[in-house]
Amino acid sequence: MEEPVGSGSEAQKVETARWLSAARWLTSVPIVAGRSLVGRVALFFAGAYLFLWVPDIDLVLIGLLHHRSIITHSILPGLLLLFFGRKLGAAPVSGALIGTSVHLSADLLSPMVGYAQIWLPAPYNSALGDLSYLWLAGNAVIGFGLASLITRSAFGHKISLPLILVVSASTGLVYGVVNEEAVSAVLITWLILLMSLFPEANLRGRLSRAVSSPATHASSRDATVDKSTEAD
Repeated sequence: MEEPVGSGSEAQKVETARWLSAARWLTSVPIVAGRSLVGRVALFFAGAYLFLWVPDIDLVLIGLLHHRSIITHSILPGLLLLFFGRKLGAAPVSGALIGTSVHLSADLLSPMVGYAQIWLPAPYNSALGDLSYLWLAGNAVIGFGLASLITRSAFGHKISLPLILVVSASTGLVYGVVNEEAVSAVLITWLILLMSLFPEANLRGRLSRAVSSPATHASSRDATVDKSTEAD
């Protein structure tokens, strides 16, 4: 039997709408009611400075993980907070993603030899070599992009980018001086941040257009039908 003309295209639109719906949920972290702007800014900075050091938790777990483990030197720590700590609010969650991304960006300054490389966990225990640069940069770009989207929901469009620039520069300076002994960590951090703004703007535009898209409503109806079928 021939497939009706256009059915594949419609199915693809519905599938795209479902992915956009998932992305909207991921980036729509709630704002805690009653929390002042000053309180949100404080938690934003606190989340960034706390998670600035989280990737190096592999040093505490050195019996299980190699230093610069692919597990901790990724946006996974920030994603765990994004999934399981949403009730904390958008400000600390976005700050955590920024802190993690700053750490990964600054680590790009290290020559990728020995412990400076990204390492796979046991039983592989092998390094990525020069691919470590790609891993660190890719994760930092995604982390900054997610953080930018969430920060906009926490503080609005007008002050979100200035806040991100300030906290990225300050955490980058601290990490650069303490760990890399190079203030150029701020420059590499801002470079990666700017790289993330292009895909972030694209996704933000698609999410905005999808709000009133018929395909979005169709995917919602399909999800409702699927749940009803499972219940039956």
